[in-house]
Amino acid sequence: MRQKKSLPVYAKTKLFRIWHPNAIWGTFQTADYAAAIFQQAVRFYEMPNDTEAAVAKRMERQRYLYEGSRRYHVLLGEQALYSNVGGPGVMKSQLGRVSEADHAHRVSACR
Repeated sequence: MRQKKSLPVYAKTKLFRIWHPNAIWGTFQTADYAAAIFQQAVRFYEMPNDTEAAVAKRMERQRYLYEGSRRYHVLLGEQALYSNVGGPGVMKSQLGRVSEADHAHRVSACR
């Protein structure tokens, strides 16, 4: 539900300033990484498993990286890059996605 509610906010936002100390920010996540994160939340909070719908909405938000004139200033903590979420295969593709997003002309990241 929260993922669905965030879409209108993303549509209106022109400048994103993001600090994420220990996980890859949602808009930069691959579907597999996002599913692993949501599954952790489902287990920890013992909440209903709507992972598939949540991942779909999170992936839908990513279109805003390429539409309009939005700007993204993102600071990821080093721990976000070293935490093993979902296993080596998931992390390999996730780190590739972060690198790809980092090179997008709308994104500035602290290195």
